Amino acid sequence: MTIATDQSANYNSNPFNSQTGGVSTCYFDKLTDKLILQIFSYLEKKYLLLIASVCKKWEQWVRNPALWQDVSFRTETGGIELHDFTELNTFPSRLIYLCIYLSDVIFMEGFMRKIYSYLTTIEIFHLIGTYEKLDNREEEESYEVINIHKIKSHTPNLRVVNFYGIKFLEDMHVELLSTNCVHLECLCLDFCTKFKGSSLKILIQRCKKLKCLLLEKTGITDEYVRAVSWENTAIQELDISLTEISGKTVALLLLKLKHLKYFAASNIQRLKDDAMGPLVETFDFQRIKTLNLSWCQNLGEPLLVKLIKRCGPNLTGLDLSGMYDLLEAFWTSVLPLLRNCRILIIGIPNECCQKIHSKVHIDQYIELIAQNCSDIEELEIQWDSDIMRFSEKSSKFIDHLRTKCSKLKSFVLAEGEYYEMVKSNFERADRYHIVSSRSNCVTSVLPLLTHYRKLCFT
Repeated sequence: MTIATDQSANYNSNPFNSQTGGVSTCYFDKLTDKLILQIFSYLEKKYLLLIASVCKKWEQWVRNPALWQDVSFRTETGGIELHDFTELNTFPSRLIYLCIYLSDVIFMEGFMRKIYSYLTTIEIFHLIGTYEKLDNREEEESYEVINIHKIKSHTPNLRVVNFYGIKFLEDMHVELLSTNCVHLECLCLDFCTKFKGSSLKILIQRCKKLKCLLLEKTGITDEYVRAVSWENTAIQELDISLTEISGKTVALLLLKLKHLKYFAASNIQRLKDDAMGPLVETFDFQRIKTLNLSWCQNLGEPLLVKLIKRCGPNLTGLDLSGMYDLLEAFWTSVLPLLRNCRILIIGIPNECCQKIHSKVHIDQYIELIAQNCSDIEELEIQWDSDIMRFSEKSSKFIDHLRTKCSKLKSFVLAEGEYYEMVKSNFERADRYHIVSSRSNCVTSVLPLLTHYRKLCFT
């Protein structure tokens, strides 16, 4: 292939080009197919479709199945449009990852009928919907815009399934999925509010390899959760945040899940000391590596101190944000225990709770983290600047944090004077993009999930 160019001196000096009679030769064609495919693999799929029009040879390279093992129809995160596939003769035949975003379509069955036969190799499947909080007086009619029954019939190799915010998804869909997905390792049903849990028992019985179950903001009930033989499962990661189950059911889950390492029970208002108290005294919390009890405001400080003392040295992630009672006395006793913590979220925003009247001595917290949490990677302190006590001398404590916590890659604070002080301190040391404001960044313990990189969260 040749490319016509001008006779500029700058171009002639390029060692990758030679010139004869005013025509410059491109040596890209002399690269091996393997190397070219490696180069193309770094391009987003929408750009692959564009470069396919360069020439027939490039089109042939672009159509190589090796470049199409992952396909996302979620345009807001760099995915492609459905109609983009009209430029390819066939749908990818070696697909491993598929993400479909339902907010841009009404009914997809026409498109899906064309690709069912290509889905047998899929291992990771995302069906992303839109969860919208409706007025209590309104009832939204939801339609099954994609046929779950047909999908499960054509996807026997699924390992990771993410049904995020699918408003039509019910227990019968999960039961259907379990009949053909014996290799399932991770199932996310976050914000599928019509899912009540009646299919959990049969899901657990059929999917013996299931290790991660995410049920945030689902409609699960005590009756269905208690009917499952959790002690016979391999589940290591469980999220029941924002559900209506009782504190006794939460305690039952902790007691029966023998392999549990990741536990999230954020914002469960029925979780109280009377249910957790006896468990803290007897349960072996040392196997818990990640714990999220944020906004469980009915748990008392003494119980939480006991709990962290039991599992603190082994914790790699801890989220106790939204707890207005947890201040200086609590964190002074707890932070020295978090020597292996990688993600830590503490504090509560003023706009969420007006009950904090005393100042927070932020320098003491920063020094404790610097001295004890050398492995910290992500840190979020949610208290607002106007309730934090600091001064010009605070810079030396920030120095300690910056120098001793060399792995720190994200530090999130509320906007204000203290945020500006911390940000300028890190930037003077050429550590840019570490400090962010809460309005631009949110910290979560989710990255500690085994399948986090294979999941996508909105």
